[in-house]
Amino acid sequence: MAFSELSPTPRPLSRLTKAALYSLKRAYGAAVDVYKLDSTSTNPKTGIKAIVKSVVHIRRAAVMPAGLARKAVRGISLISANKQLVEGGTYDAFTRDFLIDRRDCPGLSELTADDWIVFDSKKFQIQSVEDYEFDAAWIVTARCLKGEVPERIVALHITSLLTVGDTADGS
Repeated sequence: MAFSELSPTPRPLSRLTKAALYSLKRAYGAAVDVYKLDSTSTNPKTGIKAIVKSVVHIRRAAVMPAGLARKAVRGISLISANKQLVEGGTYDAFTRDFLIDRRDCPGLSELTADDWIVFDSKKFQIQSVEDYEFDAAWIVTARCLKGEVPERIVALHITSLLTVGDTADGS
């Protein structure tokens, strides 16, 4: 009997994976919001775009230290105009890795490049998503969009102790 025929997830390895995720969340954990683009539609008469999105709040995702790399952008007109001198604009690409435990977001079936993460009031566009061992988590590489203020969905829970007969002045 082969190792893979015993079970799809061997118990000791699954336990070690869960322990590793737990320790990473304890060491590097922070609250993040994952925004999922559900659908978009445009009214052809008015041109108004309707965007439907949902948010999943994750209390503790492992947020790895940021990586900063300078990227160069070269226009094709500059390259074809002067073959000897190839230069262009540069910008700083601020990327960060997020490790999201799937047990923390059971309603989230997948992540795509259309989705984004809000962390520390900054919007991070998802660049790549990799599956961690045995589909236990996602390793998400995301790029910070500097200057873009993230639109936030805030869930409000209102409770009131007023009854129908009470008034606001205290009588």
